Amino acid sequence: SDVPGDEDGLMARIKELAASELSGKDDSIKDLLHEYDKVRYPGKQVLENGKKLLEELERIKDIKSFYEYLHDEKDALLDYEEDVQDVKRFFKNQRPIFDKALRMLAVYEGNRSYILDPETIRLVEDIEKITRLQSPYPEIHKLPELVEQFMSRFVQLLEEECKPVRSDIEADREAAYADLERRPFKQKYSGIVRADFAALLDRLTHANNIFEAIAMRTESDRMKQRFIQSFDDEEARLTVKAAGGGGRAPAAAVRKTKTVSVKTLFSGTIQISGKQDIDRLLDELRAKLEAQLEDNTTIRII
Repeated sequence: SDVPGDEDGLMARIKELAASELSGKDDSIKDLLHEYDKVRYPGKQVLENGKKLLEELERIKDIKSFYEYLHDEKDALLDYEEDVQDVKRFFKNQRPIFDKALRMLAVYEGNRSYILDPETIRLVEDIEKITRLQSPYPEIHKLPELVEQFMSRFVQLLEEECKPVRSDIEADREAAYADLERRPFKQKYSGIVRADFAALLDRLTHANNIFEAIAMRTESDRMKQRFIQSFDDEEARLTVKAAGGGGRAPAAAVRKTKTVSVKTLFSGTIQISGKQDIDRLLDELRAKLEAQLEDNTTIRII
């Protein structure tokens, strides 16, 4: 648009441009600053500095003070004009690459204690360094390859950690099936057993957190224990029903069966280097079993 020839008209035009830059268009300072509410993108300081400069420009009413301000802040305004182009280009073109790098750093944080390989840690440090730069724009092109290298190594590590967990889940499923096989109501439960273990294996396949994957081992063990306990309870109900006739319970109480997982009895790593260690382990085991004891109940360790 034409530049006004008079000082008043020029001042009004500059103020109009400042107002538009502050809040009048899609990539205005106001709109862009909202992008930093939840994510640590680069360029926030540039936008905040520009906001102060332009708001002050808008506030000045006196024409002499206005042109003095322009003269005094000329370098700062020119720097803003140059720097903000990088910030706007970032949000237009580079943001998806940066977002992917931040997601990868979040994956690393969630798995930090399991990632010990120095080369993988070096990749993370390189990515972190670029994302923390005040002006990372010339370096952002390096991120996709670094992220790809990290993810390739992480997927390999995750697969290694998942293998024994998958084996344990499959073993628990087979143990539940084997127990169900000898029951008169196996048809009733086989579909549920299949579906619940299949869902757990599916979650393991899609896990992107090593801790979450390892925790599924405990979840699977509890699922097996819950199934076998429910089979015992169902059999006990059928026994009472058959013996009671007419809805009356038999005179002799029916023994309950309580399932206890061997993994809960032997939790953690056990080291035995002498008779004292054996005695201590047996004392702990005795205490755990005694805590499970109830009248007229058989404990079954699975």
